[in-house]
Amino acid sequence: MGVYVLAVVAGIASNVPAGLGVFESVLLLALPGIPRDGLLAAILAYRAIYYLAPLALAALLAAERLVRERRGKLAQGLYRVRGCSDGWPHDRQRLGIHCRCCAVVLGSTPVLSERMALLRDFVPLPLLEASHLTGSLAGLGLVILARACTGAWMLLTTWLSGC
Repeated sequence: MGVYVLAVVAGIASNVPAGLGVFESVLLLALPGIPRDGLLAAILAYRAIYYLAPLALAALLAAERLVRERRGKLAQGLYRVRGCSDGWPHDRQRLGIHCRCCAVVLGSTPVLSERMALLRDFVPLPLLEASHLTGSLAGLGLVILARACTGAWMLLTTWLSGC
């Protein structure tokens, strides 16, 4: 208990948000008899339970409240989009093929070196790498969406039509 209190006080005194890194370092240095991999796993589980789980729960509750408050506006926007999409394919197979094609384009198109050279001057490298990861995840999402595209659209319109 004393080592835990010491780690918390050191984290607070360091002025680092949530004592990130300081708390872990103090625990790892003050408890040399405990295997480091097990201790680090316990510390990461503590961080996830104490910080990330409440944050995720609060974000879900805030999003649910926001959707509930703006349900009418979301329904209006959905019906506007639905009106604009009269030319889109409406059967499941065609829409699934379009989603898969978009996923292939997102996931497999090469990066043009001229554009990358231009972006490197303005955008930090971690942000560029994150954009590639985001594009790949969007492609994966489209592949998943292609399997249930009609069902998800029908579920959303049915839910929003209740307002």
